[in-house]
Formats: sequence, structure tokens, C-alpha cells
Amino acid sequence: MVISMRNIFKIFTLCFFIVYFFILPALADEEDARDKHKDPQQPSAKKASGAISEVKDKLCYSAYLGILEGYDNNVYLNSARKGDTFDQAMADIVFRYRLNDKLDIKARYDFTSITYHKFTDVSMLDNQILAAFEYYPQNRLKLEAGYLVDFVDYFKGKDSDFMMDGPFAGARYYVNKKTYIGGMYQYNVYDYRSRKTRNSSDQETNITRKDKRNTVIAEFVTYMGKFFVKVKNAYFWNDSNDQYLDFYDYNSERINLYTAYPVTKKLVVLLNGGYQRKDFKSRTTVKDPSKKEHDNIMMLGGGLSYKLLPSCTISLNYSYRQNYSNDPIQDYSGSIGTLGVNIFF
Repeated sequence: MVISMRNIFKIFTLCFFIVYFFILPALADEEDARDKHKDPQQPSAKKASGAISEVKDKLCYSAYLGILEGYDNNVYLNSARKGDTFDQAMADIVFRYRLNDKLDIKARYDFTSITYHKFTDVSMLDNQILAAFEYYPQNRLKLEAGYLVDFVDYFKGKDSDFMMDGPFAGARYYVNKKTYIGGMYQYNVYDYRSRKTRNSSDQETNITRKDKRNTVIAEFVTYMGKFFVKVKNAYFWNDSNDQYLDFYDYNSERINLYTAYPVTKKLVVLLNGGYQRKDFKSRTTVKDPSKKEHDNIMMLGGGLSYKLLPSCTISLNYSYRQNYSNDPIQDYSGSIGTLGVNIFF
């Protein structure tokens, strides 16, 4: 793995930020947990308790762990429609440290592992690190700005490995305790570690592929009684340095609807749907080279979540995806079903 000095500096800065503001306070909180077994009359324990309590009052965290088993009936999203089972593991931990009444510092780590049993060339690891400031100028308004780094590694398909990083900023306005509207802007650079670009004559060059992406997101979330509704709209434009037909240059708009309803105290029904439109800048269709390609992707899904324990649920989910393209070779459909256990800390 080759990482440029620019990326090394970004990673070092981000690691220092997390260690200084989050790991040290977290260790102090862990020390407090160990100290509860000590004799409270010891002077050292009494002296440390005040400082630890102050850190504990300002620090909060949440964590999630999920283990899933699934089946994908179209692994490569093409007309061959080859299916395979897979194992999926997910973990997420968020630390938030309150500097004052209006300013928080947040750090987040997300991990995803997907291992296919047969088609192992698409098995992958995803490690994502985020650091941000959250500012509350008033009770109903939250402003956020930060930096995101994401490492995606394929076990065998090394040409697909990339590092994505970039800043983001957004705002949320809470209409009331159950409703908010929000918006966010992201700028991301995708650095592919091994994949080479092509020139206008479709000849491979010595330059590795790099994509730059601007994304604008708007969302609306509310509870109507027990019924949860979330609408999210994202628009982005992708600009790649691959020159052949500007193959990876396109604009895209995606809208999603997520709903959830608790049928009982333990059982929740989930439904979601979405639509995405991709307009390619110069990529032409195979059937008619005078036409530029555009794709229309439909997404539908649903699931059940059953609470076994206050912090443990079993989930059953199904999702379906269909692409309608003006290039017949790009048409595909596929579905994924998963069954797993989710633990919240």
C-alpha cells in the first residue's frame, strides 16, 4: 500500500486529534471503572476521583455491533445473475466530548467486513474515521463541520482498493423534539491505489485513477405518533481523471424514503424505497454511439427487527435493486436478504 505524504499528514493529524481529545478521556473513564474495586479510603483514589468525574460528565459514547449472514442473488450486478452467500460484520463507535454548553467534539469509527463464500474477489473491508465539531448556537439549531477518511480494501480485487477523504459541513434545524430538517455539503477525493487511468485512445497510462466528488444532501425526519419517517435527497457530481470517454464523469440525484413502525413493544416493521438517476457526461451506449448513457435505478426494501434484550435485537431484511438503462448491457436486477444479530452498548 502506497500512501502519499499529503495523505500521511492528514492521517497523522486526524489520529493526533482523536488520541488527544478522545482516547485519553476514554482511558480515564476506564480507570474510573477499575478504581471502583479499590478501597475508597486510599488518598490516591480520592484525589483522582474529582478529575475523573469531570471527564465522565463531559464524555459520552455509544457503540454498535452487528453480525449478519446473507444471500446475494446477483453478486456482480450483471445479466449473468450469479448468486452467493456472504458473512457480514459491522461495528460503530461514537465518542462525544463537551467543551462547553454550545460546543462538542465528536469522533466516530465505522467498520464493515463482507466475505463472500464463493466469489471472494468482491470480499472487502471498510474502515471509516470521522472527526467533527458540533456547535449549538441556539436550542433548535445544530451546526457541524469535520473531516472524513475512508479506507476500502478488497481481499483479491486490488485494482478496486481506494482511500476516500475530504471535509464536510452541515446544519440541522429542529422544528420540535420529533421533527428536523437538515442539509450537508461534502467534498471527497477517491484515490485508487492500483487502478490505472486510460487516455482518449483507451490505452492504459502510468497514472492512477483519482475521482473528485461534490455532494449536496437534504433530509427531513419526523415522528407521526409511533410512525417514523425519513426522506433524504442527495445530488452529486463525479469528476475522474480517466480520459477515455470521460467514463466515470457523471451527475447523479438520489432520493430515499425510510419508515419504521413498532407493531408491538418488541417488534418493529421497516420499509424503504428509493430512486437514483445517473447522467453520464460523455459515456456512450454500445448500441448507439451517438447517445450518452443514462441509468435509472429503483430500490425497494423491508425488514423486521425483534428485541430479544434491551440492548440486543434480531433483524431480518430484504432489498431489491433494478437498473433501467438506455444501454441494454447495463440493465440488471438483484436482491439481497440478511438475517443477523445487533447489539447496542
